[in-house]
Amino acid sequence: MVELVAVAVLIALFSSVAISFGRGTFKRLQVEKAAKEVYFAAKYARILAVEKQCDCKLVLNEIDHGIFLAMVNPEAEDGEMTPVSDQFSKPVKFDEGVKFEQITIATFSEASDDENVITFKPNGTADTAVIQIGDDKSKYTVYIMASTGKVKIQFGPAEEVPIDIIDLDEI
Repeated sequence: MVELVAVAVLIALFSSVAISFGRGTFKRLQVEKAAKEVYFAAKYARILAVEKQCDCKLVLNEIDHGIFLAMVNPEAEDGEMTPVSDQFSKPVKFDEGVKFEQITIATFSEASDDENVITFKPNGTADTAVIQIGDDKSKYTVYIMASTGKVKIQFGPAEEVPIDIIDLDEI
């Protein structure tokens, strides 16, 4: 009887260790998924801006923890935005506990009142941005280069890089 109880205790101990390890891996994968959503949305925003020859904006919603793409209507005087929803892009809401931990955007073109909006131009350029996404343990950072609109994703926290001189080939 004692041997059966000892085996049961060992099985319970090993299963609790395996469950806690699996839970941490699952949370890290949720953060990675959110970072990849931002990464692919930024790449698609650049393609749309060049293809449609109008500004495309990647909107980072810190309150609802999500993102969406919007096209700027070139005929509208007030810069009216139309949300993009097609087979390649839909509004995204991050999983529970995943959030934007740091957002740094440098807009060098014209002054913009839009907070947490990255603009992609028809000539392939974009606002420079460093976006850190995490759940207080795991962190991923997405970098967007202004001169080329190039996007890069990296595991870990945002590095201390002056935002006006980011060279994505060096990161």
